[in-house]
Amino acid sequence: CDQVMVNVSAFVSVPGGATVGWTNSNTAIGLAANGLGNINPFTGTSGGSPTAVVGVVTAIPTLNGCVGPPINFTITISPQPTLTLASPPLTCPGQNVSAPSYTLNPNDPSTTFIWVNNNTAVGLGAGGTGIPPSFTAGANATLANMSAVVTVTPAIGTCVGPPANYTITIYPTPVINPIADVEFCPNVNSPAINFSVLPGGGNPSFTWLNSNPGIGLAANGSGSPLPAFTTINGGSTAQMSTISISASLNGCPALPVPFDITVNPNPVAAFIATDLVCLGSPMSFTDQSTVGTGFIAGWAWNLDGAGASFSSAQNPQLVIQPAGTHSVTLTATTDKGCTNTITQPVYINFIPVAAFTGGGQGCPILTVNNFADGSSVTAPAQVLSWSWNFGNGATSTVQNGGLVTYGNPSPIQNAVY
Repeated sequence: CDQVMVNVSAFVSVPGGATVGWTNSNTAIGLAANGLGNINPFTGTSGGSPTAVVGVVTAIPTLNGCVGPPINFTITISPQPTLTLASPPLTCPGQNVSAPSYTLNPNDPSTTFIWVNNNTAVGLGAGGTGIPPSFTAGANATLANMSAVVTVTPAIGTCVGPPANYTITIYPTPVINPIADVEFCPNVNSPAINFSVLPGGGNPSFTWLNSNPGIGLAANGSGSPLPAFTTINGGSTAQMSTISISASLNGCPALPVPFDITVNPNPVAAFIATDLVCLGSPMSFTDQSTVGTGFIAGWAWNLDGAGASFSSAQNPQLVIQPAGTHSVTLTATTDKGCTNTITQPVYINFIPVAAFTGGGQGCPILTVNNFADGSSVTAPAQVLSWSWNFGNGATSTVQNGGLVTYGNPSPIQNAVY
């Protein structure tokens, strides 16, 4: 083989003792053109020939001046193959890994190859013959590049060339970092939500799908973050959307990751107040607020736009002053923190001023028929009922007293009623 020491057997003559002279037809094999006696070991060379180089050696024995017949033999120097391999490009799990490209010197079609692979996890077998084939890249959940070194040894006949190596590298399958579910109230500017993958670094790309654009977010998009948006829910029950995130790193797809966005409903704030409340008496408020999802968890009652609420009870009472029209505001809050406000007028009635005219004096039996109601109250209230006590045990509920009779059982003093 090329660059290998060649040992030629010593010449033997019959009868023995002959002197042997020899010639070499092709000095490219590394042997001189001629010589006398045994051929000393020499380094064979193919001279860069892509095929075997052959030298024909002719040996002629001479003994006692007598020349014997020549003999011929050949020395063949086969080239030692040199292999150069190019590693295939980095590949994603599940994708095709191409066979390595290579150059061979000399480019002898009879060259054979033996290869071994130090990491079968990449998807290539442990070894074989020929140039390693293409294959499907194995799974890589290590979050780091996975590599294998494949060593290929060429041979032409018995001449084995130096081993050549190439590297197979499989990218990791990226993993999308999970996103926690989020909840919002209607008409809220939701914050942007950032996406990320493992392993870090690189330049991942993202796409996302939204199962319910009715929450105020577009049906799909790309990139990170998920954009901020104004939440929408005009109904009475929660609106939920599933956001499915897809990602790719180094061209390798990640498994999609979902998370939920819930837009809870605002409550419907409502209340009633007791009617016909007079100045100085408490007015009762009864909450009638409702919500379709969750429950009402808080109440804030406000009178006439005051800065502080007068109660946080569900059904409070309040003595309101002065008499007249006031505004009461209820802010109802759900267990999800969503609010709604309602303002209603209430009226505190003025206290009527009782007054009347009439009466008189005279002898028993005295009949009085001039009692006249003079009571008054601030509009829009009206005096609607009367209760007379005439002092003599007689009563009446008419507006004006009517006919009343008085006596005097005492013989010595006046009777005053």
